[in-house]
Amino acid sequence: MPRSKLQKGLILGSPTYNYNVTAQMKAFIDRLYPYYNFTNDRPRRYSSRLAGQGRKAIIFSVCEQLEIEEMGFTLGALGMPLEALGYEVVEKFPVTGYFDRGAVSGDEELLRKTFEAGKKMAEILR
Repeated sequence: MPRSKLQKGLILGSPTYNYNVTAQMKAFIDRLYPYYNFTNDRPRRYSSRLAGQGRKAIIFSVCEQLEIEEMGFTLGALGMPLEALGYEVVEKFPVTGYFDRGAVSGDEELLRKTFEAGKKMAEILR
């Protein structure tokens, strides 16, 4: 029996630290660099070794402040490298107004939205 094409998904998230992702998340994103192909001219053009594979992603960030502008570059820092690598970001979750550990678990509406996003991702990858 022929095997179906396996879809690949990724969920990345980070709290907002100083208007951006954490150092650990930045280190992870930087480790994706080998998946680019570069030309030898300057400025070098690039393509992705992962392009055209139907990869999907969900990104999210949690920020203490209420205004989404206070999240700064966090969602872009998560999404732009994935998109450059050929991922389609199917959901972006800016979560504002939370700081204390476990505080998000009390927000039933947010939990419902994240559950639905995960369900959507599973259906897309099926």
